[in-house]
Amino acid sequence: MKQEQPNWIAQFVCDIADTCIQQVPERFAIFRYACNLVQFMCTPDSKTEQEKEADTGAEQTKKIDDASPPSPSPSPSPSPSPQPQPLPQPRSQPQSKPEPEPQPEPQSQAESQSASEPEPEPKPQPTSEPEPESEPIPRQPTSMVKKVPPDELPAEHRSWTGNDANRRNHHGRIPAGENPVYLELHWKKDKNAPRKLVGGFILDVIALEKEGYLTQGPAGDIRLRFFHELDGCICIGRGADKKIIVGDLEL
Repeated sequence: MKQEQPNWIAQFVCDIADTCIQQVPERFAIFRYACNLVQFMCTPDSKTEQEKEADTGAEQTKKIDDASPPSPSPSPSPSPSPQPQPLPQPRSQPQSKPEPEPQPEPQSQAESQSASEPEPEPKPQPTSEPEPESEPIPRQPTSMVKKVPPDELPAEHRSWTGNDANRRNHHGRIPAGENPVYLELHWKKDKNAPRKLVGGFILDVIALEKEGYLTQGPAGDIRLRFFHELDGCICIGRGADKKIIVGDLEL
């Protein structure tokens, strides 16, 4: 009875140490190691069943034969030393699952029908009628404008000089009833540039006025207009819609 009481106390201490080991978190490794050491020191020596049977037989033999020496009891085997608990490893974060790819929305029935139907062929557009060609600009010599060398003109003939620097190029007036008009025409780029001969002309003023190439002034006189085109042509007339080319000149 006296031998069983210390074993009971040691077993009680071992149970308390084991409970502490189970409840203490793993991050307190030093405290857990101390509990394991207490448990190891308080663990009573355990005997196997074979050792107990040997002890019982030895006691019986001692009672029968006191002279015989008691059989030596085998020394208790030391209990294995508790291994230190491994340190807690950091928990790995759970891998995030890849997000599912969005599924394409199903096309509506109207869209599927419109995709299956062929596109209507473009309607042929009506062809526009060709514009009537404008009448070609007449060039002299004509019955209304005749170009002659200046020395073939009479001595009393008019001599005019056109100027590109003038906004109106050249405007001249003749009295009403003068027909034909003998004219020697020159042209220059500006007032300081030398003038160049365009030619001598015999103008049928009545025919030109009748065809709309000349206009009558407020005083009853006739206005003659000469102008220099960008392509180098010298023209007589009222403008781009009504003119006659009388010569070519490059300044």
